[in-house]
Amino acid sequence: MKPKPPSNWALNLSRCHTPTSGQANLYGVILYTKAHPYIAKVLADKDFWGALDEISGPQWAIFATKGAQGRRVYPDLGPQTVGFIVPVYEEPSENKELVKAFGLDNTESLPLLVIFAEDKDGSVVQANVSLQNSNQDDAYKSLRSIFETIAEALRHIDKQNLQAGAKAFHAVSYAVKNYKERQLIKKVIRGATSIFLTLKNLAQSS
Repeated sequence: MKPKPPSNWALNLSRCHTPTSGQANLYGVILYTKAHPYIAKVLADKDFWGALDEISGPQWAIFATKGAQGRRVYPDLGPQTVGFIVPVYEEPSENKELVKAFGLDNTESLPLLVIFAEDKDGSVVQANVSLQNSNQDDAYKSLRSIFETIAEALRHIDKQNLQAGAKAFHAVSYAVKNYKERQLIKKVIRGATSIFLTLKNLAQSS
């Protein structure tokens, strides 16, 4: 995983919350906007957040930040211009620092869990995990499953490596990669199952 350029926002966050004994040099930030109400509800609910706090374990710090909501708009081609009208994503100026901090193209890819750490050379290494927002239950489950994955990976890291630069991050990143691959396989299976059932129903009705 290639190091990201140093980010003032991320570096300031990690340096203000230095890990104590037994904690890893590892941080997570949940990024979302008003377009993700179910993520917001899970984070605002004391019972949900309490459960997630317990699941995530004591070895890494997790934060959440809410960005301004962007929108898709149709560009003005002008009266003398002919072309296909394709809506483009308009990013609010308030999100400029947030987008830059984590190397995002825009906030359209949200909601995300960004996992990051500062390496010994001051660079920031990070991994992004997409979160679900179709309903409150799925939002909670997506947070719970990735938190469980990271907590389990941290439990297998030697204590002397927890705060050794980005060693904890690199160990966790393998677990995150495997998690994302499993989620992709599940998505493909769900899609294939849906197509199969649709074709089966069509065949039965004909």
